[in-house]
Amino acid sequence: MARGKKKETLTPEECLQAALVPVSEQPYKVPDNWCWVPLQTINQYQSSSIDPSKQPETLFELYSVPSSTNDYPEIVMGCEIGSTKQAVKKDDILLCKINPRINRVWKVSQHTENALLASSEW
Repeated sequence: MARGKKKETLTPEECLQAALVPVSEQPYKVPDNWCWVPLQTINQYQSSSIDPSKQPETLFELYSVPSSTNDYPEIVMGCEIGSTKQAVKKDDILLCKINPRINRVWKVSQHTENALLASSEW
C-alpha cells in the first residue's frame, strides 16, 4: 500500500518568516514592532449573498454606509430592503469600497438577535 508524504509542520517562527513581505516590496517603513504581511495571511474572505425580499417578515440588522456615521446599524424588515445584501457575522471587519480615501471601517457588533446583513458597498 502506498503512503502519502507527511506534511511538513512549520514552527511559529517559520510561519512568520514565510508570511513576511520582502523589504524590497514594502511600500513604506513601519514601526520596528510591526511587520508587513499580505492581508490573505491574516484574513480569510468569504462571501455569501442574501435576498432579504425572500424573507419579507424577517427583521435584519443592516450595516450600511449611511448608518455607519451613527455607529449603529439599521433595523429593517426584509420587505423594506430592495436589493441583495451580503451575510456578515459578529466581529467581521467591514472596509468601505466606495470613496476609500475617507477610510470607513466598521466592526460588526450584533446589537440585536436579528440576522446580520451588510450592503454591497462594504
